[in-house]
Amino acid sequence: MNSLHFQNIMRAVPGFGFLLVSQVLGNTIQSRGQRFQRRIDDRSSQFSNFLDRDDPTSNVPIQDLPPADDGIVCPPEDQDDTGTTKVTLIIPITDATGCYEFKTPDFGPDSRYPNALYQAYECTYEIRLPNKDLRPTFSISKDDFELQQGNTAGTTCPSDNFILKNIDETGMSEDDVKPFDNNVQYCDELTGDKLFTVIPGENNDNRFQIIFKANKFTRRRGVRGLLCF
Repeated sequence: MNSLHFQNIMRAVPGFGFLLVSQVLGNTIQSRGQRFQRRIDDRSSQFSNFLDRDDPTSNVPIQDLPPADDGIVCPPEDQDDTGTTKVTLIIPITDATGCYEFKTPDFGPDSRYPNALYQAYECTYEIRLPNKDLRPTFSISKDDFELQQGNTAGTTCPSDNFILKNIDETGMSEDDVKPFDNNVQYCDELTGDKLFTVIPGENNDNRFQIIFKANKFTRRRGVRGLLCF
């Protein structure tokens, strides 16, 4: 159909142009809505199998966290015999796509994280994001969390513990120990899966922290989680 023929049809059939434009616009809106819904479905799919590398239906790209700057490792190679040895692992994220897997030392099906050589060690994983506008999620499956038990009242973790800082928790639970603004602390086991939104900003310089502490006594499996963009 040439341009002149099309113009003649438009003049001959009142309202045809309006209907045609409306149909095109409607199809465009519907297409955008479908794409948006697919993104939501894909996001939901991520968290339904977010730690199952063996699930053949999972198409989520999962990679290990980059190594820390300056070769710092956890547990610390040199430990103080008079108190808790603390180290900070600076981990920059430059590619804000897909998911990154976090694991405490020696995490595995039949493994246990190392005891401290003396009193205790405390590792702060300081994960730095490319910019403060990103809002990635951090997820923990209850099946991938096992630390030494807290006190009998369930209000403190005097021995081994796990802390997340600069996050917003999706729903508080009985697992939360000593909750405070934008931070949570856990030990023992979890009663349910956890989902958090990372909220870096001006005051924390585009970063959030994962803190893991272990003493020289009881060992457990540790913690595995997923940071997704």
